[in-house]
Amino acid sequence: MGIKEDEVKEEDIIAQEHFDRNVHTNEEGRIVVSFPWRPKQDNLRPLSDNFALSSARLYSQWNKLQSKPELISRYHQTIQNHIANGIIEPTTRQHNNEYFLPHQPIWNENSISTKLRVVFDASAKLQGQSSLNEYILRGPVILPQLLGVVMRWRLPPIAIIADIEKAFHQLTLHIDDRKFTKFLWLKDISRPPTTTNLAIFQFARLPFGIICSPFLLAAAIRYALQKRNTSLAKELESNMYVDNILLTAQNLKEAHHKYELTKQYFASIKMNLRQLKSNKEDFNNSLPNEDLLSGTTVKMLGILWNIHTDQIILKLKELPKATTKRTILSAVTSVFDPLGWISPVLIPFKTFLQELWRDKLSWDEPLSVERLSEWNKLSQSWTQETFLLIRHIKIEETSSIHIFADASAKAYGAVAYLLTPGQTAKLWLAKTRLAPLKATTIPRLELLAVLIATRLAVTIRKELQRKNLPITVWSDSQIVLCWLFSSTRQPRFVENRLKECRQANVSFQHVPTRENPADTLSRGMSPAELKTATLWWNGPTWLSNGENIPAWIPPIQSLSKDNNETQAQQDQESVLTVAQTLRTPHPLSTLLEIQKFGSWKNLISTISQIYRAADRMLKKKELTSCEYWQKAIHFVIQKDQQLLADYNQHVTQTDKTGIIRYVSRMENMDNIENHPALLDRHSPIVPLLEEEQYLVFYITVNVVNGGELIHFRYLNFHPFQ
Repeated sequence: MGIKEDEVKEEDIIAQEHFDRNVHTNEEGRIVVSFPWRPKQDNLRPLSDNFALSSARLYSQWNKLQSKPELISRYHQTIQNHIANGIIEPTTRQHNNEYFLPHQPIWNENSISTKLRVVFDASAKLQGQSSLNEYILRGPVILPQLLGVVMRWRLPPIAIIADIEKAFHQLTLHIDDRKFTKFLWLKDISRPPTTTNLAIFQFARLPFGIICSPFLLAAAIRYALQKRNTSLAKELESNMYVDNILLTAQNLKEAHHKYELTKQYFASIKMNLRQLKSNKEDFNNSLPNEDLLSGTTVKMLGILWNIHTDQIILKLKELPKATTKRTILSAVTSVFDPLGWISPVLIPFKTFLQELWRDKLSWDEPLSVERLSEWNKLSQSWTQETFLLIRHIKIEETSSIHIFADASAKAYGAVAYLLTPGQTAKLWLAKTRLAPLKATTIPRLELLAVLIATRLAVTIRKELQRKNLPITVWSDSQIVLCWLFSSTRQPRFVENRLKECRQANVSFQHVPTRENPADTLSRGMSPAELKTATLWWNGPTWLSNGENIPAWIPPIQSLSKDNNETQAQQDQESVLTVAQTLRTPHPLSTLLEIQKFGSWKNLISTISQIYRAADRMLKKKELTSCEYWQKAIHFVIQKDQQLLADYNQHVTQTDKTGIIRYVSRMENMDNIENHPALLDRHSPIVPLLEEEQYLVFYITVNVVNGGELIHFRYLNFHPFQ
């Protein structure tokens, strides 16, 4: 959503063309639609009529509901209301070329308008036959981007929500298709569903539950609005999501005008606008009671909104008890956060779920003792926090978007901020992805993060209809930034993604890791920590106050084709910049933020690739993979050893590569490279080394300035690619 283009399928084109040919308005004013039937295919089995299956399901439901007389009474009343409102009509069985829909009641205590909903199953079928949903095309998804709807809803000072009453049931179903929407009900609900106690109905309106129903509703509303061809109609088309309508206005006069026209538009096609609510009390007080939604805290597309404080509310509920992959998936997906505002909270839990996929557990297989222990420990960090966001964020001609990208061995993604001069930057939206199960390098993950940031930039411009909105993408990966500004071709995977980034018309800049809010996103954070994480909610301080903005001059500028020599020279300077970074005497420099690497292999692989890339760009003779690997190991150890405040020089010696090694007084010092290197026991690379099965360790009791030293020997081995 917002980072991947929707695919246009041939079947969707067929469904849309079918709709366009057959849609019309009847004498009552209702829009008439018909099912987009799938073209005849040899692999389709005969359509199941489902009469026996529906009878059995109804009998099962009747038995279950005997202990709930109030529920079966409401069930029956819903059917009677459908008859009275012309939604369904009586019919008879014709024994061929028909389809019966099994159904069941769904009770939702939290629903304001409809607590009991009858759900029809168009996927039901007998063995060896096909269901109705298999015979019908789904149709294209023509809903607007959810993130775009929410973004636009946040900009004006006045916001209004509304929905269409029983929207699907306001569309008339073509008479030829009605025989495929038959269902059974009871003549007398106090008696079982025997042959003499069965009533047969069929839908005269579009039922919810058919695979094409969402498409037909969206297409029908679009059809009606496009006939209006007004600015309000276009606004409604862009800001409707299924049967939910979001309106905005700059003042009360505009709000009333839009409400009255919108009510009129939908009334003309027999649709009733209801459950309206606004953050302006004067507007709410002017509405008829039957149109007004009650309560102070309401739902906007599933997101809680306090109309009095005009704040968006995100509440974390208590984690349910989880013992299987299915229950853990349910727990992780129970948080609805479509714009990623609290995504750092979910990253550790999604990562854990990914580990369960790696374990190849079945859905209901109990977790191992070790995994259950990990889950319980992880769950302890979960607190039932409430996060509040200001809904209204002002945007002006001088406003800009700043998107920060980052990656770790666990996850990668981007977070965007809206900045208006004179105001504090505000969190806009964020998108994350888990690192793939197949191991890849940190630079490639950093590139994927920048790609997400770039796609978000394109989406934001498109959804806000501001093609000239200034957007800057910030990354703490100098490797990726050098790739972006270099003309040297990279491997296909890298080059394809660089090409897309370069075409986005955004600025790329470097940000120090400690000031990168996306670092929170890629690594995860507990709810309690996130609630007070100013860097996450407002970005780095310099973004808002304009002071001490990181200065980073791209090593390569965009050049014309006839400046090849200059381009090559700047390419070389770019590599020397990276090489100089590697030679700078700064232990564990920003380029090598150790905590970003999930394993020793990822860390060394990244550095070895930097050396290889530098040699290629400088047209030096390339080394073997093993040689690059050892060169990277030497670099990391040398940098880490600069952290040693002191050490016993009587038992150490520096080898010809500059690595400090442990040498016993009794040992021969001629072959010093065979002796273990010396590291601080609290070095950030030690945890990575301890998990590496290729390494052999020698622990000593030497204490230097209160810090335990670890003797470390690494074996020469070919890097695992």
